[in-house]
Amino acid sequence: MSENPLLKGAMNAIKPDPRQTVTEWANTNRILTTEASAEAGKYRTSRTPYMKEPMDACSPMSPVTQVKMMKGTQIAASTAADNIAMCYMDLYPCPILYIVPTETLAKGTSLRRFTPAIKAIPRLREKVTGGKTKNDVGTMFTKPVAGGGLTLGWSNSTSSFRSFSARVVILDDVDGFGEFGEGNVMTLAKARADAFSNKIIFINSTPTIEGDSNIEKEFEDSDQREYFMPCPDCGELINFVWENFTFDSKDYELLSEVTYSCKHCGSQIQEHKKTWMMAEENGAKWIPQNDGHIHRGYLVPSYLSPVGWLSWESIVREFLKAAKIMKRGDSRLMQTWQNTRNARPFKPRLDGVDITDPSSRVERYGADVPNGVFVLTAGVDTQDDRVEVVILGHGKNGELFFIDYKVIAGDFQYDAVKRDLDHYLINTIWVRDDGFKMKVVGSGIDTGGHRTKAVYDYVKRRLANKIFGLKGASVPHHPVVNKQLKDFKLRDKNLVIVGTTTIKDDFYARLGVTEVGTNYVHFPNKDIFDKRFFNMLTAEKRNDKGLYVKIRTRNEAIDVTVYAIAVLTILNIAIDDLESPILHIGEQKNQTKPKRDKGIQRDKWMDEY
Repeated sequence: MSENPLLKGAMNAIKPDPRQTVTEWANTNRILTTEASAEAGKYRTSRTPYMKEPMDACSPMSPVTQVKMMKGTQIAASTAADNIAMCYMDLYPCPILYIVPTETLAKGTSLRRFTPAIKAIPRLREKVTGGKTKNDVGTMFTKPVAGGGLTLGWSNSTSSFRSFSARVVILDDVDGFGEFGEGNVMTLAKARADAFSNKIIFINSTPTIEGDSNIEKEFEDSDQREYFMPCPDCGELINFVWENFTFDSKDYELLSEVTYSCKHCGSQIQEHKKTWMMAEENGAKWIPQNDGHIHRGYLVPSYLSPVGWLSWESIVREFLKAAKIMKRGDSRLMQTWQNTRNARPFKPRLDGVDITDPSSRVERYGADVPNGVFVLTAGVDTQDDRVEVVILGHGKNGELFFIDYKVIAGDFQYDAVKRDLDHYLINTIWVRDDGFKMKVVGSGIDTGGHRTKAVYDYVKRRLANKIFGLKGASVPHHPVVNKQLKDFKLRDKNLVIVGTTTIKDDFYARLGVTEVGTNYVHFPNKDIFDKRFFNMLTAEKRNDKGLYVKIRTRNEAIDVTVYAIAVLTILNIAIDDLESPILHIGEQKNQTKPKRDKGIQRDKWMDEY
């Protein structure tokens, strides 16, 4: 007698969950693939034993509803998140929502992590439906199984998940989330699980700026667990904190082995001993520092990274390098170290940057463009009676070169002003010190200014010219851009959301560098780069909420600079990977230094590249 499929479905719906934790499922079924892991093969929790409790806290038999992890890198947090999702897909089929910051990251998560991982698990592969061919594993953003499945969403488009209800919600890299039209993305995402009494919400991220960090706030709203391990000499429990690492250095160079000092007996613990120390069977365990809180929180610095992954020596060398650069006034590398290695938020100086003597910052260029420039971009701002434009040169190792600043008189609603802007952005040839020619490879124009409709009409017809409409997000930790040129679809609006606060943090850190070299900002000795320009460039400072506020009326210079920097990310150009500058095509290496070109024909501009 054949089995009634309706009866079978009803029985499956009411039967209790199988009694298997996420860790037990992963140890039995998970295969790590070369696409997503440096150690391909059968998954072993014993390699990262500190991940066992966080994963098991997300199991159906756990009473916990929210698990929050503030982490460094190279500690297998993404693997743990994927284990949670696939365990539920296999054993406890239900709606699962997995949110990352951007659509590009969502695609990467699907293609490099979930698709190959599911293919490597036969019992799970046969359960996943959907796709156009028999070889497909679901679709790009969905991996359906009977009774539920995985849906990938992204924070900068709440439409990708706002109508979705899920028993399991995984929020990955939440310090990359921002706030959009419908409010706080974290709150919206968590609310997707409200309909489920047996919900589980897993949140993880490296932190960013102290007071602004999403994961810092989440971790504070938890029992704040830290991983304690037995000292191999005295047996007392200790946890790895930066202050207790010991090493010798001189002139920011490491001179000795890095060891860890036990606070109980003073013994110097070598790194290879941490494998024994971290094992649960030897007494290692998570201990709450805020005991009694209903939500679980886990602090996972990179010091716990397994032997063979990220070493203590590498972490210390990175710290010394960051400390050396910070002495020059550039704190960005130290912030990265604090966030990604120490797993703590960074507290920056928020007093802004000021340049009181322009003559101390300008320098004479040998030509329009110094030889250190590899790419030119432009930023544009519209006002009622003028358009302001900056041409920015990007060099290796973070160096920036201001090339020109131009004010085009007139109302942007009029075609004559648009033609002048076209000529400046599209036709102008910029001559390098070595005689070669360059053009602006892409431009960004603010759509939120005084002439929004005119700007929309303008950029709608100029995507081929790589002139993009930009709108500032003005919230902390928004990604630099919400999409890149390669993500544009045929009918997409030519509009990119820009993380203005993120870019200003980065630019003002560079502007604070006082020694020529890495991350230094150069200005040409031109009349336009005067006291008035520098006042506009430094017209904003961060307040105690982490937002930039105007301290002077005119701020166009910093606005257009932000747009010009954003364009580089939109075009996905990695300056340090370029072997040579992006030149105007047709140059001959041994030519004599050319005069400025008068422009190119509008209808043949693409032929020039």
